[in-house]
Amino acid sequence: MAQEMRKSFASMPKPIDLDAPYKPNTPYMPDESIKRRVVPDFDAPASDERYETRRIPRENDDARYETRRIPRDEGRREESRYETRRLPPPPGAKKRRRPPQEQSARPRRQKSILQGHNVLQRLSGLTSGLVNFKINPMIMSIVGWSVAGIALIGFAIWFITGLLVDNAYAVLVDGQHFGYIRKVPDLTSEGFHEEAVLHLQAARGNVRVQVNQRVTIESARAPARSLESRGDVIGRIHREAFTFTLAAHEIWVNGNYEAILRTQSDLNHVTFMLQEHWWNDNTVEAEFVTNWEVRTVYVCPETTEFDTPDSAYFRLDRRTWQTYAYIVARGDTLDAIAIRFGTDISRIMERNGLTSTTIFPGDTLLIYREMPLLAVRTFDETHWDIPIEPPAERIHNADLPHAATNVIQQGQPGMARVVERVTSINGVEQSREVLDPEVIIEPIPDITEVGTGAATIERR
Repeated sequence: MAQEMRKSFASMPKPIDLDAPYKPNTPYMPDESIKRRVVPDFDAPASDERYETRRIPRENDDARYETRRIPRDEGRREESRYETRRLPPPPGAKKRRRPPQEQSARPRRQKSILQGHNVLQRLSGLTSGLVNFKINPMIMSIVGWSVAGIALIGFAIWFITGLLVDNAYAVLVDGQHFGYIRKVPDLTSEGFHEEAVLHLQAARGNVRVQVNQRVTIESARAPARSLESRGDVIGRIHREAFTFTLAAHEIWVNGNYEAILRTQSDLNHVTFMLQEHWWNDNTVEAEFVTNWEVRTVYVCPETTEFDTPDSAYFRLDRRTWQTYAYIVARGDTLDAIAIRFGTDISRIMERNGLTSTTIFPGDTLLIYREMPLLAVRTFDETHWDIPIEPPAERIHNADLPHAATNVIQQGQPGMARVVERVTSINGVEQSREVLDPEVIIEPIPDITEVGTGAATIERR
């Protein structure tokens, strides 16, 4: 006992001499440069399991720890207050296993996968969980071989189908190959040829065309990189293969060729300009006399010089001077005659040797006027409305006294439209016709009952 006490006293630190001079690096004096407090290391048996070494955070500084050997019971109490960590064992030391009673008293807590501090920790935890998940090897083998067999069968079907089934159409123009297009149902050679012609017609301003080549398609097998769109193939055919002619309109007057126009709209524009000189507010129709003829021909666009609508109009609007004999009718005046024939009074008086504007019915006047190359016939219509009297209907009724009347429906007059049609050539009236009246409002009949019963005798 005395020997143990001498040993314990020998391990104790020496007492501090308060009269000694101050030394800055004295381990027992407080110094600002020394932040860590030195704890004397009491001798304790290394094999004593009642103590353990722990790192405990300092009370004054949370970022620093201190190492202490504390009893195990005290370490368990401190564990609830501090986040402690056991120091690693020294090199070469064997890891001590807990006794079974301690393992049952403090079961090890498993950390959840989702409790990681960041996404990488969560993913690593999830991966480790999947790796640790065990599946029956027989099931894995069956599933693996099934997937491999299905993939092999699918590949074989795809390969055989690619060798035996055609997936494209080869486009030919008079036997010359022009590419491959994707195979679509219900596409025929006639339909594809018509589609190519319609594209060409649209590119030429919707003018009718005649193509000299024939486009056909045939079933073929082609790699996917060789397939082209139908528009690209048709465009290349237009540029490299097609030779065609355009439908044009030739104008002939009195058997003589006058002009050629490219489109129907150009022809309609020229026709309207030639006819509008003779139109008025009552004109409903106009036409050329029989010396006007339009022929549709197919010409090569590269070698044909087409006329513009303006040039064709000026060529067809030529005029010649003609003399026309007119018999004066009752009510005519020189002013009205000049307006009708498109001339002036002075020219009429000079041509007929008149000294005054007085004319008489039955006189013959020579009208000297310009006549156009094309004679235009116009149809003018004037109309007026006339009333229609309502028809009267009488119904005999034996229940009424003799000669007594009863109005069942009050009649209302109707309305009819009379149309007068005037035909003129180059503004000169040729005929006048009154068409049959057209009923626009039906009349409502007047219905009256008439008594046929016994006569009543009035008594006085």
